[in-house]
Amino acid sequence: MDSHTTSLIYSISVRLLATLMALSLLLSQAAVAASPSLDLTDAEQQWLQQHPTIRLAVDIDWSPFEYIDENGSYVGMAAEYIGLVEERLGIHFEVEKNKPWPEVVESVKNRELDMYSCVVATPQRREYASFTKPYLSFPMVIVTTDQVAYVSGLKELKNETVAVVKGYATQDLLEQNYPELDLYLADTVSDALEALSLGRVFAYVGNIASVSDVLKRKGLTNLKISGETPYKYELSMAVRNDWPEFTPILQKALDSISEQEQDQIYQNWIKLRYEYGTDYSLLWKILAGVSLIILIILFWNRSLNREIHRRTEAEHKLNDAHQRLELGLRGGDLGTWDWNIQSGQIKVNERWFTMLGYPADELQFNFDYWAGLIHADDIEPTDLKVKQLLDGEVDFYDAEFRLKAASGDYQWIRARGQMVERDESGQPLRAAGVHQDIDQLKKAQHQLEQVNQQLLNYFDIVNKFVITSATDVGGTITETSDAFSKISGYSQDELIGTNHRILRHPDMPDSIYEELWQTIANGKTWEGELKNRKKDGGYYWVHAYISPTLDEQNNITGYTAIRQDITDKKRAEELSITDELTTLFNRRYFNIIFPREIARAEREKKVIGLILLDVDYFKLYNDNYGHHQGDIALQSVALALKNTIRRAGDFAFRIGGEEFGGIVSTDSPEQVTEIAEKLRRNIEGLEIKHEYNPKSLHLTVSIGVKTHVCSGRQLPEMNEFYSQADDALYQAKAKGRNQVISI
Repeated sequence: MDSHTTSLIYSISVRLLATLMALSLLLSQAAVAASPSLDLTDAEQQWLQQHPTIRLAVDIDWSPFEYIDENGSYVGMAAEYIGLVEERLGIHFEVEKNKPWPEVVESVKNRELDMYSCVVATPQRREYASFTKPYLSFPMVIVTTDQVAYVSGLKELKNETVAVVKGYATQDLLEQNYPELDLYLADTVSDALEALSLGRVFAYVGNIASVSDVLKRKGLTNLKISGETPYKYELSMAVRNDWPEFTPILQKALDSISEQEQDQIYQNWIKLRYEYGTDYSLLWKILAGVSLIILIILFWNRSLNREIHRRTEAEHKLNDAHQRLELGLRGGDLGTWDWNIQSGQIKVNERWFTMLGYPADELQFNFDYWAGLIHADDIEPTDLKVKQLLDGEVDFYDAEFRLKAASGDYQWIRARGQMVERDESGQPLRAAGVHQDIDQLKKAQHQLEQVNQQLLNYFDIVNKFVITSATDVGGTITETSDAFSKISGYSQDELIGTNHRILRHPDMPDSIYEELWQTIANGKTWEGELKNRKKDGGYYWVHAYISPTLDEQNNITGYTAIRQDITDKKRAEELSITDELTTLFNRRYFNIIFPREIARAEREKKVIGLILLDVDYFKLYNDNYGHHQGDIALQSVALALKNTIRRAGDFAFRIGGEEFGGIVSTDSPEQVTEIAEKLRRNIEGLEIKHEYNPKSLHLTVSIGVKTHVCSGRQLPEMNEFYSQADDALYQAKAKGRNQVISI
């Protein structure tokens, strides 16, 4: 590869790299295959007539693959495939809609049901059923809470409690290959993920489609996909193995389902959000293809240039056609020709014919035969070059044209040669040269032109719709997309040359950016959610992927970022976990965050405290001062709670009505009690008038505190923890109110 070509390859801008990284998010398959006919044999048709109804075993709660909806209908991806099979075979599937999955498995084993609609072919199931080829495939992933870092594989879950669905293929695989795992057998995917959300298990292993569906339906925002497994859910239909005739019939029906129909089913049910990862396989395929084309072009150009140089030097020394023929043979893979211009006869070697697919029976023909093989579009420019050689206007003949091959197709040829003999008057007598097959090179050039045009089109799409940017190693912006300017409110001229910190929102903690810079400075990709500040002072949320840019020596020269706008999602999340009156977190978020904080305190071996407080005699306050004034009082209490419990890792909640709560993490139980006592004094110090309070002239609160010294060995049960704090609150009320009771 020469230095000019090398510089061209390495001068691809970071902007183009960002474009290629985003292609995997934008490309989709467009080819649609035609559906083949079933072509059933007479025996197969007779078997179907004898079995018009098939008893179907399904999982009644496995969305989006299959489930029984609220109307009692069998729906899902598998259900749509079953519907197409039913239509093509003219039979009826009788769906078992009442049995849970473990009972369904036993029913197929006992021949009470005839076939599975959608299962993984495990060794245990092959003992009693035969399987079609897989028609659905999804990866098996590891799900944890968002407090767990990346899980590199199933071995990392050793001695942890891992949830699986009882009777699923996951249970068989893990029991056989990972016996050291402590399996928690759930009845459904929903049950398993809810147990994970509440901290009862460390992880869940299952397929990504059903996981995504349950997370979306149940709103389990504290869970995430943390790792992959070496397994896939290769889902097939399976038939009781005493019906060997039915399996090939089913396979023919599945084979008849077109790719267009399959794509439509996929689009109907799969709405996966890929906010947490990116599959770059298509990117690398494109890069590999482009690289291969470039290498082919470079190889052929070097080969052709080397050959031209060698032949130019040799042809000055050779005096007759015999010497030129020997040179052509030494050149390798070249067809040689020697043209007697006066007679019109052309002598060629064997390779001249075989490169076009013709048998080399005759090694001599006339000029008209050769001219008759040329593509109609190439005749005029080729004749012009021949005439220039004959008239002496050029010393060498060099032309590219298409010749008709034995297959009937036209094949690109490069012909080179020179005049080797003229008479005394200068009339041409003989010319000789070579033919080279450049058909693959021409196709590669055409493909490269198409790829280049596609890249330009994709770049334009990415520039308009994908939020991308590039910076130097210090974080100074060097390139941005139009989409970045649009969402941030800054023009590209304002952004380029400015440090990325102008977008940092004050709500984002320093720890996030410390982790980000540590990750990318070590040559790894950082992924996470960031709140950014707009030019007008507003904000927007993005899910970002930030990767280092490397030079030829693998030194980091800058960073490239791709972001997805998740502002609407984050705003919806904030609304769903916030109390409207006080802006504190609500009871729903308390139920989510409390078990997570318990688990975190156990890992860090801290003291966790739950503080519950109730406004004393608040009903009398509302009855006498009015509900509007009561709302103002609750807002004041909420503000005092927020200002008192304000350390990183502390949380303040409105549990409901006049009841509030706080979660704090400290080094000792005494510190929790001190925080609670300070809170009581701060609220009484507001001096909110409450002349109907028998214990004070001002509004006061009663507080109950429950603390737990974490040892890292056993998690306290959430409901019991809350119940004990509530008992302490009750004691504070019973002993005269306006006081703190800690247990």
